[in-house]
Amino acid sequence: MVTEARDPFAAVRARFVDRLIDDRATLAKEDALSNDAAKVTAHRLAGLAGTLGYTEVSLAAKALEALLMDKGSVTPEAGEARDLLLEQIDLLLSQ
Repeated sequence: MVTEARDPFAAVRARFVDRLIDDRATLAKEDALSNDAAKVTAHRLAGLAGTLGYTEVSLAAKALEALLMDKGSVTPEAGEARDLLLEQIDLLLSQ
């Protein structure tokens, strides 16, 4: 495990991973894509995950955010993008 002395972002990464549990719960709700919470969560995850080096989560979040912003409504594609993001979150949480 990398210590904070060698990784100044270790505490930030730990808080990010801890918060992923709540973010996953928000995105997994049946009606998540029909409210702004999914857009906000996807936007935040896209930026912060990328900054912290969690590229797969960031890319999946960007894809979901783009679909939610472009379509303005729930589509099968948005559902698939959400499922992919949930899978990426699960992979990260299992590490």
